[in-house]
Amino acid sequence: MSRAAPAVAAALLVALVAAACLSALLAAERARPAVHGLAELSYFPNGKLVRLVSAGHSVAWADLAWFQTIQYYGKHRKSDQDFHMLRHLAAVIADLDPHFLGVYRFVGFSLGQEGHDFPAGMAVLQRAVADNPGRWEPWFDAGFLEFVGRHDYKRASYYLAHAAQLPGHPEYVDRLAGWVAGKAGYAETAEVFWTQILLTSENDYLREMARKYLDRLHRKGHL
Repeated sequence: MSRAAPAVAAALLVALVAAACLSALLAAERARPAVHGLAELSYFPNGKLVRLVSAGHSVAWADLAWFQTIQYYGKHRKSDQDFHMLRHLAAVIADLDPHFLGVYRFVGFSLGQEGHDFPAGMAVLQRAVADNPGRWEPWFDAGFLEFVGRHDYKRASYYLAHAAQLPGHPEYVDRLAGWVAGKAGYAETAEVFWTQILLTSENDYLREMARKYLDRLHRKGHL
């Protein structure tokens, strides 16, 4: 027997178990068409429990849970627009793969915007920040949801300012962070953002925008 055989056998076993779980989940959903809300997915396990039995294949299980999340979202988008169990599913996936950033973003905005449950959406994005403090994406997502969901410029500025300080972020993060900071009344912070863009950006449009906002801050006497 080759050295790879045990690993292949383990992977096949995990795949078979995952397929059986998915089949059971879908069968349970088909058998209970009138059940909605919490009871509908109460049979979906906690991610930490799944991680214990996943034999090192937690990412594969996270993919399985992600598939179930999409199924749940699609079903309720066409029916009652009730997405509150997305938070539970996001928690399961986060327990399995805390760096699955696309899940946090999808669920956070689905709850906060489409589901009209801003606190639940923010809770998901705040977990994303806690699990990935060195990535700009979750900080930006949390700030953007504060900005578009509640127009809370002060809190949005807090998250966006962090995003703008982390490596790898695109220029639009600086632009939005500076604008929101100005709206929130943090003129000094806005000046830092816009000055940085003015001095470092290779984009002529962004530099011109930075000049415009800096001039506006000066004309209003904020600086």
